[in-house]
Amino acid sequence: PNPNTGLFVLELTTVSKVTVTNALGQVVISETFEAGKHNLDIHNEATGVYFVKVIENNKQQTIKVIKE
Repeated sequence: PNPNTGLFVLELTTVSKVTVTNALGQVVISETFEAGKHNLDIHNEATGVYFVKVIENNKQQTIKVIKE
């Protein structure tokens, strides 16, 4: 759901590089995840807009997340 409390699930089909940044462009999370469901936790971060960038099979997708 968007907005959310900072806890969300990311479902990936292949090994993917995931980067979460805040509205200022500061990196909050930067990891490589295997295929499957993964819990991302930014509930300790400040309220605001975050961007989740997923690079999968040389394709990039960015999702805007609002943390309340």
